[in-house]
Amino acid sequence: MARPSLPLPPLPPEADDAPEVSGILLLRTGGDDATWKDVLHRLGDPPGLRTPAPDGDRPALPQEGPIRRLLLAVDDPRWHGASEQEVREAVRAGADGSWIPDVVVLVTDGTAADPVLRPLLAFDTGDHGAAFRIAPRQTAAFYLVLHLLSLDLAVQDFEERSPADPWDEEDDEEMTDEDLPHPAGFYLEAPDPAPRYQSPARPLPPIPQEGWGLLVRTDFGDDAAWAALVAHIHHPGNVLNSAGEEEEDFVDFFQIVDDPVFAGATPQQLMALVHADGDSDEMASGVLLIADREALAAPRGDLLAVPLDDHFGLTFRLASGQAGNLSVNLAIANQDLEDYMGRELADSLLEDWWRRAMRG
Repeated sequence: MARPSLPLPPLPPEADDAPEVSGILLLRTGGDDATWKDVLHRLGDPPGLRTPAPDGDRPALPQEGPIRRLLLAVDDPRWHGASEQEVREAVRAGADGSWIPDVVVLVTDGTAADPVLRPLLAFDTGDHGAAFRIAPRQTAAFYLVLHLLSLDLAVQDFEERSPADPWDEEDDEEMTDEDLPHPAGFYLEAPDPAPRYQSPARPLPPIPQEGWGLLVRTDFGDDAAWAALVAHIHHPGNVLNSAGEEEEDFVDFFQIVDDPVFAGATPQQLMALVHADGDSDEMASGVLLIADREALAAPRGDLLAVPLDDHFGLTFRLASGQAGNLSVNLAIANQDLEDYMGRELADSLLEDWWRRAMRG
């Protein structure tokens, strides 16, 4: 079957001067209608999600703004049964005068064969572009922060964790489908409730990241609790680390967003709003901290930590007294996120996923 050209948006005449539009092409090449609908449901309703018009007209690129992104979801029967190589060639063929996605994600027969994880086949459109497998909710979280990332590093991590064509080094042969590693972010498919982007009830402004650390308040029911929490975070002198040793407090580099417009905002919504401040030369920690209702339930409550450059979609609780240390140590690459997240959490995530998967 002759494949049509992909409905990639045309670049505007001023494309050389226009801000880049990050994004993903989601293309169905296999599976049934129920599989496609399930994948779309797990992706949620992220900003910039578009489908081509039935009349074949290509969708337009998003309008100007600090964060321009596009998730183009294409279900065209003429692409059903297409191979990965065919899609790669079609993307390259459309490179002249068209928007090119950073990453292409395919819904395949393998996606339909695993209704629990719904593994997707993905590759970036760069020169190396090795294929990897990724779960739908990981894809959604990855998309929300794509504009913040060093794409090569993020994709390399996916390729190492969940290669699409791994080899058994002992037998020097390609593994079978049953032996493939789990898709990247597979553990996000089981939590209850599972992370899923939903459009906010009202438009939310973008959040320019200006300092090493970023804290956003989302609960406004108790101003006294908020004041106590801020006072606990912004205390002078040294602090005690997890080992009980004194170390410098770095909260002066912290950026706090206290605006009722963000009342009730979800972690996924806030992930999509953070962007690098073009006027700031500060390094960033790559973690968003949220003062939600649980954090404000006690003056020294644990903040909700939301990674922005690794472990996309994962959230965990962080002692508020560690906020400054986390931000500066991650910003200067002195520590890793796991040093704060804890191995216990990582292990419990996997155990919880297996428990839910076996039960379901």
